[in-house]
Parts: sequence; C-alpha cells; structure tokens
Amino acid sequence: TYQHLRALVLEGQGRLPEAAEAYAAALARDREHVASAVNLSLLLGRLGRVREGIDLATRVLERHPQADGALRN
Repeated sequence: TYQHLRALVLEGQGRLPEAAEAYAAALARDREHVASAVNLSLLLGRLGRVREGIDLATRVLERHPQADGALRN
C-alpha cells in the first residue's frame, strides 16, 4: 500500500519515472495488486514504453477479466 500511494503522489507531481518505479516496487511485494498494475500499464504508455504497458495490461486482464481500468487503458 505504501508504494502504491507513493506512486500516486509522485505521478500527481509529474515525477513519472519515479512513479513507475514505485508502482513496480508495489508489484514486487504483491504481484496481484491490480490497481498498481493497471496504473503502471498506463504510466508506461505515457513514458513511451507502450508495448510494455500493453503487455502488462494484457496480463492483468488474463488474471482479472473484469479489471475495468485495464480494459479502459
């Protein structure tokens, strides 16, 4: 939770690379943290890492087909 919330704050401040690292840290602790994975997938796209973002969103949807955020992204 700490890393996820930290990522939200960093993203809100426009510190996108740092936010991506914090979301990744959240996922390292809990691979099933859907909100972090969804947010990271969109952020990767914003950082120009589109393929990585799509791949991550796809993996989320494979495990959680009703993940609205991943579907929107």
